[in-house]
Amino acid sequence: MLTVDVMNTGKRFVRLGWTTLAGRLGILAGLALLNARLYRPEEVKAMTKFQNDNYGSQFFPTLQTVQEQVFTKSLIGPQVKTYLGFLLIKPTVPGGKQLERAKADLP
Repeated sequence: MLTVDVMNTGKRFVRLGWTTLAGRLGILAGLALLNARLYRPEEVKAMTKFQNDNYGSQFFPTLQTVQEQVFTKSLIGPQVKTYLGFLLIKPTVPGGKQLERAKADLP
């Protein structure tokens, strides 16, 4: 009976470790996606002007606002960007070009 209790306790700790790891990887994947879009200053000004004109204030947070809060004004965000930046998607400006597939010569 003692062996079963020890094994169940061990399984519980292994399961806890895996769920913790999965949660951390999920958060990192979310941060990578949040970092993927680069906003130009003129885009930020246009979004601010749009909200002020239509709503009277900046009541609704934009994706750029959330990105700025997470990566510059939070406690952990700047460290993630500095030390784990290689895991994040490189910020890019959206282009209007079509994506091309690699052409492979398959038999």
